[in-house]
Amino acid sequence: MAQFIDLDESSDEQAPTVRTFKVTVMGDGSVGKSSICSRFTKDFFATSYKQTIGVDFFSQTVCLDDGSKVTFNLYDIGGQSIGSKMLSAYISGTHAFIFVYDLTNAESLENVVEWYAMVKKAVKSMKDVVVYLVGNKSDLATLRVVRSSRSNEISAAINASAHLLLSALTGDRIGLLFISLAGRLCGVDVTTMILDGKTGPAVEVNRDTEETVGGINRDRFLGDADTAVGANAIARAKELENGMAKKIKELEEQSTGISRQTLVGVEKAKRSGRCTVM
Repeated sequence: MAQFIDLDESSDEQAPTVRTFKVTVMGDGSVGKSSICSRFTKDFFATSYKQTIGVDFFSQTVCLDDGSKVTFNLYDIGGQSIGSKMLSAYISGTHAFIFVYDLTNAESLENVVEWYAMVKKAVKSMKDVVVYLVGNKSDLATLRVVRSSRSNEISAAINASAHLLLSALTGDRIGLLFISLAGRLCGVDVTTMILDGKTGPAVEVNRDTEETVGGINRDRFLGDADTAVGANAIARAKELENGMAKKIKELEEQSTGISRQTLVGVEKAKRSGRCTVM
C-alpha cells in the first residue's frame, strides 16, 4: 500500500531517486483548495476559513509500491488571483493542475472554465501537463447542487485526465487524488494500492473511454456522482420528507380534532348559559 514518508527517516543505503513535481491547485475562493492541501500534507482540517492571499506552499512525499518516491510541491493559488498579473509566475513550471470546485456551489464549477482559460493563456503548451478536476465537500451530500452531467461536461472541456469527488473535511479520497496523480506523472500502475487502501470508487469519468487514470482502468473505478454520492442522500431526503409530511398531517388532524372539540364545548356552554361569546 502507498505510504506517506519522512525523507529524514529513510536509509541512505540504496535510497531510491525522489521525483519532484510541481502541482498547482486552482479554483474559486472557499472551495477548499487550502483544506485539500493541508489534509494531504498535515492531515489537518481548519474549522475556520482563512483566505489565501496570492499563493501558499505545501509539500509532501509519497512512496509507491514499486519503491519509487514522489515529492509533490503544491502551489495553492488564492481565489482572487484569477485576474492577477502574477498568475503566470505562480504557475510557471507546473507539471499538473488540480482545478477544485465546490459541490454545493454550481458557480464554482462554471468558473473552472475561466481558470483553465487563464492557464492556457499563460502556459505555452498543455501537451505534457496533467489536468485533474476535483469536486470538494462530498460530505455535504444533502446540500449538493452540482449535477454529474454538468461536471462531466466541464471535465471534458478542460481535457481533464480524471474527475474525482472528495472531502477535505473527512479526508475521504484525498489519498486517492494524489496517489493516482503520482501514478499518472510517473507512469506507475497504482491499481494495487487503490485496492489495498480504503479509498473506494471515486473516479468520475466518461464511460465511452477505456483510458486509465494513473494505471487505474476508468470503468473499474467509475463512481457516478448521482449514484455514488447522491443516491443515498436522495433516498434519505425522501424518507425525511415523507416522514415530515406524515407528521404534519397527524398534527393537522390533531389540531382539527381539538378545534372541533373546542367548538362543541363552546356550543354546549352557550346553550347552558355558562358562556358569553364576545
